[in-house]
Amino acid sequence: DLSDEEGSILDDQFAQLRYSYILSPETRTFHFLQVQKNQTLLLESRWLLGSGLRRTVLETERASLSVGTGVMGEWERFDLSDSEKESALRMANLAVLSWSSATGARILNVLYVQPELRKLGDVRILNDLGLSMPLTAAFRATISLEWRRDTHPPAELSKDDVSLTAGFALDMP
Repeated sequence: DLSDEEGSILDDQFAQLRYSYILSPETRTFHFLQVQKNQTLLLESRWLLGSGLRRTVLETERASLSVGTGVMGEWERFDLSDSEKESALRMANLAVLSWSSATGARILNVLYVQPELRKLGDVRILNDLGLSMPLTAAFRATISLEWRRDTHPPAELSKDDVSLTAGFALDMP
C-alpha cells in the first residue's frame, strides 16, 4: 500500500487459490477462488469463485496451447459514493500459450474472456503477456504487459487499462 497524507495512492492486493484434477494427459479441471482489491480500478473488493475444463490442444518440445471454459460467480464493491455490491454470473473462457527458446527465454500469454451470462454484451477481457529472459543460471529479467477491457466499467473508468511491469526473478532449485 503506497500512500500519502491524503490517503492511498496505490493499493493493489490479489490472492488466488487454484486446484486442478487431471482427467487425462490433455484434459484437466480447474477450480479457483480469488479475492482482489485494486485502488487504480476503484475496486474495494472482488471475489471470484469458478470451475471448468481445460484442454491442451497443441504440445511440442518448446510450445503449448491450452484452451478452457467454465463458469464463475463474481461479487464486487467499487469505491464510489453511490456504489452498491454488484454480482454477476460469467463464462470463464481462457487460452494459455507458452513458448521457450533454446537460450532459455520464455513467453507466456494468458487470455481470459468473460461474458456475463445474463447480459452477453457485458464482457471482460484480460490478456497478460509475459517475457522472461535468463541473465545467469539462476537470475532472470521479466517483463509483463497486461491489457484489460471492460465493456461496462464504473462511470469514472475507461473501458481499457494497460499496465507494464518489469522486474527480476530468482530461480530456486
